[in-house]
Amino acid sequence: AWQKYGKEFFEGEEVVITEKIHGANSRFTYQLDIVYTQGDQELPSMVTSNGWRMYCGSHNHWVPKGDNVYWNILKYYPWIEAFCRLNPNMILHGEIFGAVQKGYNYGSTSSNPYQFRAFDVYSEGRFLDYDDALGGAKSDFLVPVLYRGPYSPDVVLTHGSGMTTLGGGHIREGVVIKPVKERYSERLRGRLILKYVSLDYLEGKKRK
Repeated sequence: AWQKYGKEFFEGEEVVITEKIHGANSRFTYQLDIVYTQGDQELPSMVTSNGWRMYCGSHNHWVPKGDNVYWNILKYYPWIEAFCRLNPNMILHGEIFGAVQKGYNYGSTSSNPYQFRAFDVYSEGRFLDYDDALGGAKSDFLVPVLYRGPYSPDVVLTHGSGMTTLGGGHIREGVVIKPVKERYSERLRGRLILKYVSLDYLEGKKRK
């Protein structure tokens, strides 16, 4: 949480602040001769004739191929698989949203219930710097960038609340803050990336 670890950022450090979408965290990769297992069971995957496989998963688990949101999203957004095939062994991270979380449909319809936006690329043991990973991509492929520039607590508070920029007429969940240049945080024992959850969102959860 930014409220606890915000001082890990340097004043004036270049950061990207993106909208935090209320959906399902997901990841996708296209790899050769790698079999992911869950327990003792090999996961079914999309195997091509040359041995390469497409894998889809949640934040913590690779998901067997089937009628589930992680594999179905490829039908709605074929560019995800195209990106993975063009960048084998990289892992594309993003958010699936729409008909995922009650009260946060982001303008989705019954004919097009799911949306997807990417926010990270993992390669060779590390997350890529923002510009190397996604900075040149089309904006409608990415989580919305609300701010890019020098870091200060004020810019986080300024962008942390308000309406979503993605449609649906509801509030945004909050924002995600990360440096343009990836770096390690000793205090976090990992990469420096923080979230700020809006007070309006928290109040809504309390009322429920």
